[in-house]
Amino acid sequence: MEFDAILLPETGQQLRSIAALLSYYDVDLPAVRYLGLRNWDEIPKPQAEPALVGSWYAAPSPIEHEKFISRFKDAFGREPARLASLAYDATALAAVLAQDGGDPRFTFEALTNVNGFLGVDGLFRLDPNGVVQRKFAIIEVRKSGPDVIQPAAKEFVPRTN
Repeated sequence: MEFDAILLPETGQQLRSIAALLSYYDVDLPAVRYLGLRNWDEIPKPQAEPALVGSWYAAPSPIEHEKFISRFKDAFGREPARLASLAYDATALAAVLAQDGGDPRFTFEALTNVNGFLGVDGLFRLDPNGVVQRKFAIIEVRKSGPDVIQPAAKEFVPRTN
């Protein structure tokens, strides 16, 4: 083979079908590592598709996300929508900046703090160009279920120009 990894940006049944099809054509682990995106953390039991066992994907720490789900359920009596953690982080960021001495500090400099902010889904920062950078964990799909093989970084590398 001329490649050692393949990015599969799908989720759900489409992902399972593609992984099984690739395996049928001998594009399978461990010779070729399947890589997934953050949306793989929304797949219930990805290990149910044998072709995905050994795959890697980047996502927030499942432990921290489970803590958020538990707190949300305690407060509202139901599980949150997946995007609820992003809304929570945005609200928490606004609250922190509003409390940071005197007038609210919703300045460009405050919002683009190079050190970022710690949220429910991990460390994030807002780039000057409007893009959000995140530090995710690397998770491997194992027979027993998803397992963090590399925790999310706790800091950003300083920007250089």
